[in-house]
Amino acid sequence: MSSSTGGVKRTAQEGFEPTAFMVRRSMPWATTDRQGLEFIAYGQSPDAFERVLRHMVGLDDGIADELFTFSRPVTGGYYWCPPLLSDRLNLSVLGL
Repeated sequence: MSSSTGGVKRTAQEGFEPTAFMVRRSMPWATTDRQGLEFIAYGQSPDAFERVLRHMVGLDDGIADELFTFSRPVTGGYYWCPPLLSDRLNLSVLGL
């Protein structure tokens, strides 16, 4: 992977303005006939993850991450959990 388009450099959280901070982990998996990489990111909002993904696919500068030369995303999803306030879910953002 070249340093100009490598996944780690292109997705460095501190390289975004504002900083795209999130906790992220990946876990490889395999069965007898398939294999893949499960990627999970936790953050304050989906905004940081969305900015990193846009950069990875080349929407910012036309340079796609080299990860896509040998892999193909097949699915994805966003899941949101409301914040806690006094040890209870704070649903005020939903108007509840």
